Amino acid sequence: MRGGRRRTLERTGAGGAGLRRPRQGPGDAPDELAWQALAPGIELVALPPKGGDAWPGTSGVSLVRMDPGTVAPRHTHAGIEATVIVRGGFADELGQYEEGDAWIVDASVTHAPVALPGEPCLCLVYLEAPLKPVGDRHVASI
Repeated sequence: MRGGRRRTLERTGAGGAGLRRPRQGPGDAPDELAWQALAPGIELVALPPKGGDAWPGTSGVSLVRMDPGTVAPRHTHAGIEATVIVRGGFADELGQYEEGDAWIVDASVTHAPVALPGEPCLCLVYLEAPLKPVGDRHVASI
């Protein structure tokens, strides 16, 4: 995806009702995972491919959890970022995203997501390449 385009995938049902959830998985018991602090109010857990191999190149898949009201450091992308909201939601300069929403952004997008009030925001994130921080608040990339 190039040229400042952003693609949004629609939910499969109202409130994500059409999404299938595993009986026991990261969305059901997120506190049992090995979370690592990324920034104040933001944690992640890397998800390796089945079998323990590495993802190709510098790509990776993670669960990211943000406390309500937390502002993520402003960043852009060195490649594609695909995100699915598992629980909660967040807003950025491009819109508001809630449970069941999915979208893809590319290197033309710079944003600073803010977790919505209420419950923590839990996202499944695929990064083709590490994030690129913008401004003074630098953190390790997911």
